[in-house]
Amino acid sequence: MGFIQPLDLYQILVNMVSGSIEIFAFLAVISLATLGARFSMSNMTFILMLILFVILVADFISFLYLIIIILVGFIVYGLLNRIFD
Repeated sequence: MGFIQPLDLYQILVNMVSGSIEIFAFLAVISLATLGARFSMSNMTFILMLILFVILVADFISFLYLIIIILVGFIVYGLLNRIFD
């Protein structure tokens, strides 16, 4: 293992914590949906958060995978919103 720069978030979050960009994306979407449902955010606020996340990771993953991330985000948010209500 080599030296990791302190603010190299890609290396820290993707390579060290989750292992790959796909696993990181799904973990991040689940955590965003949990935060949105827990704090009773409106649908528009959650959509904005999810779109901003997709814009951030768009450089690393393909277009079809981004659509899957958005759909999974909506499904998980809807399910968690029912649990936290």
